[in-house]
Amino acid sequence: MRAIGIQSLSLISFLILASVSRAEPESGINEQDLKLIHVGQGLPLNPIKRTAPTLRQGVEMATKLTVAGQGAKILLSPGIYREQVTFDYPESLKTAGTLVIEASQAGASTITGADVFTGWTPSTQYPGSFEHAWNLGWVPVKNPWRDQFGGGDPAAAMKRFPDFLKELFLVNGRLLKQAVSADKLISGSFWIDRPGKKVVLMPFSGTAIQTALVEGAVRPPETQYFSLLKGYKVRNIVLRGLVFTCAAEPVGGACTLVGRDFLVENCRFEKNAGIGLDVSGDNVTVRQVSACDNGHIGIGGGSGTNWLLEDVTLRNNAWKVHDLGYSDWSQAGIKLGDCNHLTIRRLRSENNKSHGVWLDCWCHDTQVDGVVSQGNQGAGIDYEISKNVVARRLLLTGNKYGWFSYDGQNVRIEDSVIADNDGPQIYTQNTGRRNQGENFDCVHWMLANTYVAAKPGNRHLLWDEFPHSPQKIDGSKTMAALLPSLYLENCCFYHPEGDGFRAGDGRNLTLAETLSIVTGKGALWSSTGLEWAVARLNSLEVKTPSGY
Repeated sequence: MRAIGIQSLSLISFLILASVSRAEPESGINEQDLKLIHVGQGLPLNPIKRTAPTLRQGVEMATKLTVAGQGAKILLSPGIYREQVTFDYPESLKTAGTLVIEASQAGASTITGADVFTGWTPSTQYPGSFEHAWNLGWVPVKNPWRDQFGGGDPAAAMKRFPDFLKELFLVNGRLLKQAVSADKLISGSFWIDRPGKKVVLMPFSGTAIQTALVEGAVRPPETQYFSLLKGYKVRNIVLRGLVFTCAAEPVGGACTLVGRDFLVENCRFEKNAGIGLDVSGDNVTVRQVSACDNGHIGIGGGSGTNWLLEDVTLRNNAWKVHDLGYSDWSQAGIKLGDCNHLTIRRLRSENNKSHGVWLDCWCHDTQVDGVVSQGNQGAGIDYEISKNVVARRLLLTGNKYGWFSYDGQNVRIEDSVIADNDGPQIYTQNTGRRNQGENFDCVHWMLANTYVAAKPGNRHLLWDEFPHSPQKIDGSKTMAALLPSLYLENCCFYHPEGDGFRAGDGRNLTLAETLSIVTGKGALWSSTGLEWAVARLNSLEVKTPSGY
């Protein structure tokens, strides 16, 4: 797109951004009067002085206090903690003291599912590879979506919803791809020979395997839905300054919290086989957190109300399921479902193998302010089967789609740029189905002070797919198109090849018809100022956790 001058279009004045508000709301969790527990390798186990050598022992010590109503704070000394911790509270417990697990030096306490593997021997069967015993006996994990959505053809269902794999290996901190068979081995990959009970590893070119640090994920050993740290039916939990990595869990989280009243702050979740952070419940704050290089999802969960995500970084997630050929259901930089009264402020989601941000099913009454989602292989933002969202200061660029809504109602997008996605830039699909007794057809949308543009080769600016797949659910088969209820205020559209709108009846509108709609709704058709607008939004600052 050609260079442009900033003075030539008054529309873009809104993009001279004042800083997004930096006010940091309180989590509502009381961190006063906490009993201090020191955990560190080499410390004695002493319940009287409250010291412990392992995180598991420290959590056991702390939960005895919290279930009695006394708050506790675990100070975790710097180190690598190769362990797995699970705790829960009694069903009958009505109140609990606050439990804080905090690194004494932010970013220096790592909870890992990996062990170090030494003693590799050259493979005589696979040139350029090395072998090591592998006696865990793990098998592929059944895709949980296959039975529900796979259809009647088992072979087709297996292809669409393949099994997941738990195994994970790194060489000098660098992730290896997992080959599904020996003939798929390439430089920088490994293969599990299950009958032979061994792992075959082909390191990156130039790696001296005998002196390299080779780590393999061995925890959690259970089949599904276990974690390195899991709190189930718990409340008043604070995690701060921690790193979670190398969890051998393809479906659940490296860290899982289920309950209510959670604060996760200044933490990193990276290089896990499945989900980095998995949280479900009410009153959740996730602040200054990064979730990168996770095999399935960076941050997942939902099933609650009153959430705040602030200063969140998501990169290169969903790579492991993508390598298996899985591009359907669930994977994303972040995916939340049934999450009401959600606020997102200052979030970057980049280069994920699926959607950058996925708000799926009943994410009602959502506020979004300051999101850069770019380079993702799905939508920049997927807002699905939900209603009532106000999204400001978005930059959605370089994705498969810009904004995608599969039944998304009452949507307001303002002060944003949706441009240079493969296309469509805005993609809506209506089904007429009902969920929880309501219909969420893509109607009642407003775009204000927003640029929607494409570059040569991109598809349409707006694709109004109606109907997508007519369904009769709860007796409803009513569907509506988006364009008649689309309201534009001070917006600009542009496509260099004239591929503007696709109408709800399945017809690609001519350029003249598109221009008639654009100008009739009070918008402009121009590329002037687009590159400058993109650059301004891309300068959004997101605080990253310590050590990132």
